[in-house]
Amino acid sequence: MDGKGLTSITLGLTAAFLSGGLLVLWRLLYPVSDAALLLPGVVALVIWRGTARRALARHHVWRAAVLRRESWLFRLLTGRLTAHLSGIVAGLLAVTALAEFALTASPASGLAALGVIAVTGVVLPLVAKLVAGHLTARLLAPALVPPLAWGLGLAATGYLFWRGWYVEPIPPEADAASLAAALEMAQAALPARDHLAAWLLALPRSLETAGWVLAGQGADFAFAPIGFILVLSYHALIGGALVRFTLDCACALLPGGADEG
Repeated sequence: MDGKGLTSITLGLTAAFLSGGLLVLWRLLYPVSDAALLLPGVVALVIWRGTARRALARHHVWRAAVLRRESWLFRLLTGRLTAHLSGIVAGLLAVTALAEFALTASPASGLAALGVIAVTGVVLPLVAKLVAGHLTARLLAPALVPPLAWGLGLAATGYLFWRGWYVEPIPPEADAASLAAALEMAQAALPARDHLAAWLLALPRSLETAGWVLAGQGADFAFAPIGFILVLSYHALIGGALVRFTLDCACALLPGGADEG
């Protein structure tokens, strides 16, 4: 994987455009047809590919430095299994959160999420240019993306949480008579479906709803600790997934190299 491409503003903007475009299409098409389920599949594939390529590049450098090429361990420890498994896990977690958020977010929150994606697409090449002179092209993406994902993810979490807690109206399910009733109201906001994807979408939706209900039942709404933590966790999941999706999209678009053999 040639990490020099990360310094291209065109690559960053392309990744942001593709990431945001897929989520917008999902929001528009899923309420109409189950054929839109192909779109989260594409999102998961992008995250899988970006994650796996970085893991392979990192592992191949380690293998070349530690193992002799004539050793049978060199041929056995290719790193492909762990790389692909990590990509699959990351893809499933992120796509579940993103798919639910894209369907249920208010227009203002949706625009905020697109802003996070756009900022990620711009910041990536700028930071890559700063560190490209210190890192080899082969390891630029594996070394740069994880800390950048953490930094931008934390910033996105703070921004989205601030909007959700202080700017956006309190969800109506927060005033439900019980947690069960609130969860039922929350699920009703999702398109009515009866398949595995619908059950997966209900998971992050239930996390946020439970947070609002518990916060609303506290003596002081603004500081109900458990509800606060759950709502924060939900926005951390969304903020991290938005940033990770954009960065993985950029990595997936990079030219290939010997580390993928």
